[in-house]
Amino acid sequence: GQPENITKYDITEANRIIEEFMLLCNETVAENFDWDDFPFIFRVHDKPDSEKMAGLNTFLKSIGFSLKSSGDVHPAELQKLIAQVKGSPMEHLVNTVILRSLKKAEYTPVNRGHFGLASEHYCHFTSPIRRYPDLMVHRLIKKKLSIGGEISPQNPRQMNLLTAHVFSISQSSSEMERKAEKAERDLVDHYKAAYMERHIGDTFTGVVSGVTGFGMFVELENTVEGLVKLGDLDGYYIFDRDNHALYMKSGPGRYTIGTVVKVRVVSVNINLGEVDMVVVREKGQGSSKKRSHNPKRKSNYKAKYNTHKRKHK
Repeated sequence: GQPENITKYDITEANRIIEEFMLLCNETVAENFDWDDFPFIFRVHDKPDSEKMAGLNTFLKSIGFSLKSSGDVHPAELQKLIAQVKGSPMEHLVNTVILRSLKKAEYTPVNRGHFGLASEHYCHFTSPIRRYPDLMVHRLIKKKLSIGGEISPQNPRQMNLLTAHVFSISQSSSEMERKAEKAERDLVDHYKAAYMERHIGDTFTGVVSGVTGFGMFVELENTVEGLVKLGDLDGYYIFDRDNHALYMKSGPGRYTIGTVVKVRVVSVNINLGEVDMVVVREKGQGSSKKRSHNPKRKSNYKAKYNTHKRKHK
């Protein structure tokens, strides 16, 4: 009943091959239905806002990179940038900032293409035993085959009913997807916190995965993410939203996404799935603040912590 270990899922060449076949299959089914103008549930990913892309470009220029266009950005540009930073110290930072600049995919009866996959037609077809939209797509295929795709001229009322049904299911599926993701995230956080309870006082090396006005999130190698609160950093730090960084007002201290830090686990809240950490200074850099855990103090951060985690994930 207790987690024994946490490791990253190993992506092999076989996984990638299967993924490519699934993508191609989803595209083929969606394209076929889009041509026939038959009621359907598409998986769409809208183009990012031009303002967010302009902000992304401004940030990239500050660290030595840039996009050709800060307005109508093509997915290939982002892919090229990701390949350019792969393996560099900036990889984690750039990937995270790009991801946060994009919109969230959703289900809809109106095809608007999939920006992230650079696909004009896309749907979820390959997993009908675990996703309801996929099951509905299979049912729509069966319906289309049974009537030869000529539902509109023969029975416009049936077409209207089917169209309304598809619209309703698209909306509910998008909503339930968000709820399912939150439920999964909460469960994973619960067991990660349960695992880390046995490591209170232990020191780990991690990477800054997010910065906010109330502190920074640090992700360990085992994927556990904890919060280092602003008040637990040595010195007075200022939050730089545009550059995703915390910097010391009068001193050399600076933390940004991708910064490698050594941290110590100081407290865990299993029910909330939260892990608290403090930065451990190397010899010659001074020492991290020592503190005794105060449960009331944590509550001041609770709402902001959860809000940030939802956006970050």
